[in-house]
Amino acid sequence: MCKANRKLEAFRYILTKFVGRQKELTPASSDVEIFSSFSNKRLMKLLYLLCLESVPFDDSDEKGLFEIFDNMIAYPNGPVEQDVYDGLELIPEVKYENGKLVNLSVEYSGSIEPRYREMVNDAFKKLVQHIDEKTFLETERLINIVHSLYLWPKTYVSSSESKSIDVANKSELIKEKQIYDQIVSQIA
Repeated sequence: MCKANRKLEAFRYILTKFVGRQKELTPASSDVEIFSSFSNKRLMKLLYLLCLESVPFDDSDEKGLFEIFDNMIAYPNGPVEQDVYDGLELIPEVKYENGKLVNLSVEYSGSIEPRYREMVNDAFKKLVQHIDEKTFLETERLINIVHSLYLWPKTYVSSSESKSIDVANKSELIKEKQIYDQIVSQIA
């Protein structure tokens, strides 16, 4: 499977996790309300934080989900995985229109590589533990978190040309995760 398809398949799986969490938090909401709450901004911030949760604090070169979601760009509202952002309308069994999720088929038969499925599951458990319900549900709170981290401000403010966030550098990711851990410990 090519890298672009693997990335979209992995994101498709992540969407089911995010939607499932939203349904747990807002059980009285209709599917339409739940789906439409996932704007581009919110999805990209949640994806970035999920990837950050997957980065191990060790001496290995492993970068967690940033190995697959490796094209993070510093936009005004925080990091955006450009390939996923550009491919939102191409994800199988997902309907995405006007910057919002419209439908997500529960009976999708696509596949995600077992290694990435495990990374997503582990990172998702950590994300649920680290960010409170209100933060998960509110885009502005997510934006505030990513704006308070290390890599987005460093890239967005200091770079006049490339806004590519260096997620291939493990030491930079460790600094980012340390600041993230401090921030979420204050809001938890």
